[in-house]
Parts: sequence; structure tokens; C-alpha cells
Amino acid sequence: MEVATYSQTNPTIFGTGAVNLIGEKAKEFGIEKAMIVTDVGLVKVGVVARVQGLLKDAGIEVIVFDKVNPDPLDTMINEGGEIARNEKVNGVIGLGGGSVMDASKGITLLTTNAPPIS
Repeated sequence: MEVATYSQTNPTIFGTGAVNLIGEKAKEFGIEKAMIVTDVGLVKVGVVARVQGLLKDAGIEVIVFDKVNPDPLDTMINEGGEIARNEKVNGVIGLGGGSVMDASKGITLLTTNAPPIS
């Protein structure tokens, strides 16, 4: 019998006012340059700009990848991973729902592993 373990150390922080902790939490994890992974809807309503501002106030450089669609394709994750590697981000922040969370995990894997994600 072969046994394996899979675990992740990245937290999911949520709840009323949780966004206000983003800079502090990112600093705790040693993030100096972050990629916010999100969708265009959250960009349009200003949520991404708010989070970007909170991170910058904490001294963290930020880039935004806003190409996440429902049920993200591997090609989109490969693109995000390539950008993250080229930009040398050391933290990925998923801002949105389930598709964004899935895409964020895939992009994070590609920051230290060779593509393709498939």
C-alpha cells in the first residue's frame, strides 16, 4: 500500500474586516512582492485597488493578475505562473471566489515548479 500526504500552509482569511489585516498577514509570511490573483469584476468595483493600497501601505510591492474566469483553464494558470516567475513574486494573494482560489493555488505552484500545470 502506498501512502501519501498533501498539505498546504497558505491560510484563508475571511470575515467582516478581514481585509484590513492583509498587510500585516503578508508581512508575517515574509512577502515582499505579491501577485493579487482576481477577476475583472473585483477590479471594476474597486476591491482590488483597496487591497493593493493596504499592501503598499505595508511596504509590499504589488502586481495584479485579473484574468481569472469561472472554471479557469490551465492556459490561464500557466500565463499567471509565468508572470509570477518573471516578476519574482514571493507571495500570491487570491482575491475572490472559488475559481480565483483555485487559480491562485495553481499559480503559486508554478512560482517554484516548471510549467505546464497540466
